[in-house]
Amino acid sequence: MRAALDNDFLYKLARYDLLGAFGAALAAKGYVAKPHCLQSARYVLNVLKPSSKKWPSANQQANLRSYLTRTCDHLPRPSTAVLKALDVPGIDEGELLLLGHAVENADAIVFTGDKRALRAVASTPSLASHAAALAGRVIHLEAVIHALVADPACVGLKAVVLANRVDTLLTAAFSAPTQAATATAIAASVARLRAETGGLMAAAF
Repeated sequence: MRAALDNDFLYKLARYDLLGAFGAALAAKGYVAKPHCLQSARYVLNVLKPSSKKWPSANQQANLRSYLTRTCDHLPRPSTAVLKALDVPGIDEGELLLLGHAVENADAIVFTGDKRALRAVASTPSLASHAAALAGRVIHLEAVIHALVADPACVGLKAVVLANRVDTLLTAAFSAPTQAATATAIAASVARLRAETGGLMAAAF
């Protein structure tokens, strides 16, 4: 298995100080190759120059810059035919490249924070064969966070999430009074998304 990582997914992990924990989890789950990241990541995520608006913490920005430089390989560009087929409303350029790569590479697992793109794949009749090819090979950000909530390496995650309000659902979930309630709220959101996207999503992370 080889991970293919969306820009928004990476940004939120960095803002939550979870790049290290995510990398350790990937290794523990058998992802031995370097993850693929979009070539646009360093520019879209503005990791090359100071940006107090996007990066209130220079350390978080530096951590993602290092991750992109040392940990990731550039995602190979999918074929023109697959990109053209997947180019439907709701799928942006980054997701187009990630999903297209996964369609053509059976070992690729897409990690994304984009619910809209997943719903578009699942609900567009012309993409039925592509959805079948992707079945069980998409993992949403919320599923990853749910897996890390109870990880001893992620002690203090609640405080970090609430200090870095970059995701509405996760901010609300971590505002719950207990860790169990947070986990329940995230699990419920993942279950709703799974129901909306057919068999696209993996059973768990």
